[in-house]
Amino acid sequence: MIKHFIIGGISSCVATFFIQPIDMVKVRIQILSGENPGVKYGPLKVSRLIKAEGGFPTFYRGLDAALMRHFIYSSTKFGVFLNLTDYLRKRNSG
Repeated sequence: MIKHFIIGGISSCVATFFIQPIDMVKVRIQILSGENPGVKYGPLKVSRLIKAEGGFPTFYRGLDAALMRHFIYSSTKFGVFLNLTDYLRKRNSG
């Protein structure tokens, strides 16, 4: 029963690790576009700006908070869903 919670949390954390740089670029585009409404910001331009700020580690700023959020949320979501699904299957098949 607990394995569903653990697997859900770990899988979400792995996905978050790979998506974090893309999300950082997306959020930075939104911020810059809000500050300068007439200027267009593309992902490559913003990526260069982020890299110039502090190198590659800058793309992973805030990763700890994202991992904690996803581990708690996704482990709960997947754990409850998969355990409930297993329970209902057993209940309806027997």
